[in-house]
Order: sequence, then C-alpha cells, then structure tokens
Amino acid sequence: MAAKKPSKEDEEKEEKKEEPVKKTKTVTFELPSFSGMMKDENFKMKIPLLFLILLFFSFAAFLFEKANFHTIDLVDLARMQYNVQKLWSLGFMLFMVLFALYLALCVHFGYKLGKIMSLLVLPVTLIGAVILGIMFPSLSLVFIAFALTGAFASLFSSMKQELTLSTAWATIGKALLIFVILAFAVTYLKVSANPDMYTEKLFDSAVGLMPELGASLSSVIQSVEVDETMIKSVVTRDAFGKAITPKQVQDAIEQIPGITSFNASLREKWSQQVQQQLTSEAGYNAFIKSAAVAMKEIKNQLAEQIANQTATPDKGLATMAKAQAEKIPQLKALFQNIGVLLAFSVLSLVSVLNFFIKLIATLMVWALKKIAF
Repeated sequence: MAAKKPSKEDEEKEEKKEEPVKKTKTVTFELPSFSGMMKDENFKMKIPLLFLILLFFSFAAFLFEKANFHTIDLVDLARMQYNVQKLWSLGFMLFMVLFALYLALCVHFGYKLGKIMSLLVLPVTLIGAVILGIMFPSLSLVFIAFALTGAFASLFSSMKQELTLSTAWATIGKALLIFVILAFAVTYLKVSANPDMYTEKLFDSAVGLMPELGASLSSVIQSVEVDETMIKSVVTRDAFGKAITPKQVQDAIEQIPGITSFNASLREKWSQQVQQQLTSEAGYNAFIKSAAVAMKEIKNQLAEQIANQTATPDKGLATMAKAQAEKIPQLKALFQNIGVLLAFSVLSLVSVLNFFIKLIATLMVWALKKIAF
C-alpha cells in the first residue's frame, strides 16, 4: 500500500516547527541602588568630595552675591565706570578662584564613576542653590546655573579614561560652555520679564550724566584761548576785505533817513569811501580787537549757561527722550529686543572670564591629583 503523500498544509506546519524562535533583546535602564553604590569602593572614597563641593559652591555663590553684580548694571551709564571696577575687585577675584576649585572638585568626583553616579553633584549643589536663592531671590537662577555647571563638569569627567592636563582642560571647557549658554538664558529671562524697566533705566542714567557732561563741556569751553592772534588766524585781512563790499555798504547807507535826498553819484562815492575805511589796516585791527572782546564774553556766557542748564536736568527729560527714540523704527526694534542684546553682552563678558576660570580650574585639577588623588 502506497504511503499517503503529505498535503501542502502539513508541509507548511512542518516548516514552522523547524524555524527557530527568534529572541528579542530588551534594553533595561536601571538606576543604581544605594546599597549597590555603597559597594563601590571608588564611590565610597569620593563621598567626602560631595561635602567639599557643597562647601566651596556655597562660598563661591556667596562671594558672587557680595560682588554686587546685577543685570540692571548693564544699562546704568551713570555708574558704568564703577560697575567695571567690580570685575577686578578682591571679592570677585576670590569668587573666580573658589568657583574654579569647585569645578576642579566636580571633575575629580566624576572621574571613574558611572554617568548616573557622577550626577549626584547636582542634587547636592541644588540644596545650596535653593537655600542661597531663598536668602538672595534675585540671584536664584544664577545659583542654579552654577549648580548645573558643576554637574556637567562631573558628567563630562566620568566619560574620560584618564585625567591629564589636556583632558581636564577639555572637560572644564565643555562645562564652561554650558555655563555660557546658561548665562545667556538667565540674562534673557530676567530682562525679558520686565524690559521697560531696563529701557527706562538706560534713559534715566543717560540724563543723570548731564550734570557731569555739562560741567566737563563748560570747563572745555572756558579753557579755549580767545585772543586777537586766534581771531586773525580765522579771519584774515583778505577775507575781511572781501566780506565787506561797496554794494553792502551802499545798501546800509541807503537806510539812513533823508540820505536819498542827496545825489545818487554822491551817495555811491560815500559808500566807496566808507568801504575803504572799514577794510583798511586800521579798520581791520579795530574789528579784531572788538571781536576778541566779544568772543571772550560769548565764551564765558555760553560756558555758564551750559553748566547751569545741565546742573539740574528736567525729570521728564528721560521720558520725553524715550518717547522720541521709540518713534525711530530702528531704535524701537532695539528696545523691543533689549533682552537679547543684554544677554549677548553678558555672553561676551562671561566668555572672556571663562578663560581665566578654565585656566585656574585646570591647574587645580592637576594639583589635586598630585596632592590628594
């Protein structure tokens, strides 16, 4: 008896049985447990660093507050020279050193730790940022930016296989790049929250400069030497002679009442004679002497008037100047984007300061490695 030929359906079932079952890989992401972290000897050795990081973070933030930097200083023209001096004050210099040390400690904490564990710097420093933010509310966003910068420094350090001067320089550079971006964002948010306050302060401070500028201008005007030699250098004999023509003299003579009763040719001769006398050497010297006396009087009166008018500027002058400036489309666009403009100003300033912080922090990373780690 012939064997029954398997049907097509039976063959398909048989092939499915023979096909191997494909296993799908599942990716799991688990946060390290506290017990697991405590088993890590490297992490246990670095726990004291968290306390040092919090300590130096707090000191640096406190010194920054004492340096008395505020975003409103960017538009305070009347105090610009004093605001610039804050950059090399002792308090700000100490802030830069402590902030660099804070970053160096963050780099050492994150080195040879996992990425998640290296970010433990963030909650620790956020505690200090919140406490200091309660004490100094206007700088709360700045303190959070400091905390994030240290956390990124620790995170970037955890990605390095070895810690050398070059890797420390690169790591801190990346963290400070984040700091620059945060400085831009913080400034933009603060200014954009109340842009009118900054534009009004700009015009108020500009008007506030008027007494100082007026006094300086008055002093300059009074110091100008006005004498006959100076006037002669401006009004030469030839120029003086050409300035007074017979026609001008005749027109002036014609204004004398009753002069027209005389013969026209006679009046013309009189005008020629008067013009010759006026443009003679004696007439020229007489003009120079009288002009010198008049110029000195005008100079003194002008200097006094400028000093008096600018000594007490009108309170409504700033408002009027702002209203007039806003009528110009280009200036109005600038005032509407004052948040971006001031944020770029801070970005430029922080970028310059970052070089010195980066240099100090890199040297501290190297020194700490030699001394303690």
